Amino acid sequence: MKAKYLYFSLLLSLYFSIFSCKKDSSNANSNNKFPRKLYLTQITQKDIVRVYTANGEITDASQKDKFLGPAKEYFNLVYQQGDTSAMTFINRDTALLISPTEKFVVTNNNGQFIFTDAEYRVPVDKTDILYEFLKYDYPLIAVPVAANIGAPYLGKEVIVGYGDYNTLKLSRFSYKLTSRTSNTSTYIYNINFGFIYNEFNSAVISQLKANDTLAVQESFLTLKSR
Repeated sequence: MKAKYLYFSLLLSLYFSIFSCKKDSSNANSNNKFPRKLYLTQITQKDIVRVYTANGEITDASQKDKFLGPAKEYFNLVYQQGDTSAMTFINRDTALLISPTEKFVVTNNNGQFIFTDAEYRVPVDKTDILYEFLKYDYPLIAVPVAANIGAPYLGKEVIVGYGDYNTLKLSRFSYKLTSRTSNTSTYIYNINFGFIYNEFNSAVISQLKANDTLAVQESFLTLKSR
């Protein structure tokens, strides 16, 4: 999965209570008329920014701030008054996220909503640690060598939310990952940062190598119907 593609794709995705099946069914006859548009109303941080290395967590605020650098703008995001970001439920099983033309299949598991892209769009390299960041994996298909998209797989993006068809909290996490590798007498630095609409797989922390540093912060975006 190329970080550049993720950043571009997921930046665009800004333009989009657990209920029993029985209660959900009754709502379909009252408040759940489709199509149904939900608007962004709030951004809530689940936790502070956490910074990790292979040796453990960095807790010193000044060191954390220095590490974030210019990527700091992707952390501690807040809702801006007048933001018209929205998503649309076309019906109970289909939604529009990211763009007005990209459909996602909706699976509602008692208030946990899994949105799966209807198309294979995202280049994915499973050996890239960025793919390990995802708690909910993308469905993948192998790409013919002749396609030459820079990755061995194409994936369907998976977005996770909680609530109902009137009020929904979408999960998102911001990240910055730096790594350093040596090449004879020189060092190669890799820096990736952005945010992803999924949930963070905390198991990846144990996979950090000696010269890796990872910052991560999870948040909810609350969307409501009007």
